[in-house]
Amino acid sequence: MARPWIFGLCLLLAACGQATPKTPFDPEQWRSADLTTRSRAEMVDSLLQLHPLRGKSRTAIVALLGDPTTTDMWPQSEMVYVLGPTRGFAIDHEWLLIELDADQKVVSYTVLSD
Repeated sequence: MARPWIFGLCLLLAACGQATPKTPFDPEQWRSADLTTRSRAEMVDSLLQLHPLRGKSRTAIVALLGDPTTTDMWPQSEMVYVLGPTRGFAIDHEWLLIELDADQKVVSYTVLSD
């Protein structure tokens, strides 16, 4: 006979493993996002699909996303955007890090948590 707490544990684990709902990228919503929410994190997949960043200029990125986030978290990265708190307990944040070449063009980017 299964124990009732096992069913509850399974439900909890299933809820924690669910993917973030996908939200279409909207430049205005991105630029005006409340950085204490996950609104940017929910848009980032759509952003990267609709607007491939590689090869874009710094100016084009700022026009699309607004000014980078001011932080000392990632000093090695040229452009950093906070995406919002991580899922779950939300003690960490997710970030979009963008690397530029000498011509100020995007050569790489990554989404990661701190």
